[in-house]
Amino acid sequence: MKIIDAHAHLIPNELGVSIIKRYMVEANLAKVVLVPGGMINPWAMANFLRGTESLQLQEAPNEFLLDFCRGNEQFLPFFQVNPAMHDRSDVEAALERGAVGLKLNPLVDKVRFEDPELENIFELAHERELPVYTHILLNKSASIESLETLVKRYRRIAFIIGHMGYGTSDPMAISLAAKYDNVYLETSVGAYLTIKAAVEKAGAGKLIFGSEAPAHHPKAEWEKIELLKISDDKKELIASRNILRLLNME
Repeated sequence: MKIIDAHAHLIPNELGVSIIKRYMVEANLAKVVLVPGGMINPWAMANFLRGTESLQLQEAPNEFLLDFCRGNEQFLPFFQVNPAMHDRSDVEAALERGAVGLKLNPLVDKVRFEDPELENIFELAHERELPVYTHILLNKSASIESLETLVKRYRRIAFIIGHMGYGTSDPMAISLAAKYDNVYLETSVGAYLTIKAAVEKAGAGKLIFGSEAPAHHPKAEWEKIELLKISDDKKELIASRNILRLLNME
């Protein structure tokens, strides 16, 4: 079965590259969707959340990511948008260099979904039918409720909710995916029972496999999908067909 890891971080150095390439072989992946990495120490996430560890990088290493993916069809880059640094022209330039989607990171970049600076970028994503991956926070400006406003406004954007929503078990995220045809759930770090519930309530057509590499290994994350004991057709949707459809690469 073709498996695509739809969410892995590329740490911007030789070690980061070697880890992604090794994981790809060990998990028998066909392709990897990469987002910038290295901003938070993946071995000390809890300390960052506690406020006892600072960012390792102040800006997402988009340039390193785009350069690495150029000309290599196995790796598909998502450009991380920070409205404090990027505008529509920056996104257009990234698309010309091979970016296939956008990522918002409210945790690191303090992105607010209602930020006026994001409007032109969302309009571009809507015009181009680009997928937008985002984290969910308890903060009102980056919450499920705030995301729903965007979902209803930009129906041609596929919004991919990272890590199955807030925490590892988020029934509100599942409900949103079941309610709207342009909302999807990415499985990395998600609890097994949450992934199982999402298949039952939203359908396998709404789940996208991801790993959160390098902190999580794609082979271990895929095992949660195998344990669901669902049909091969449903597994293929989660493994690759859903993300390929969103990227117009079927």
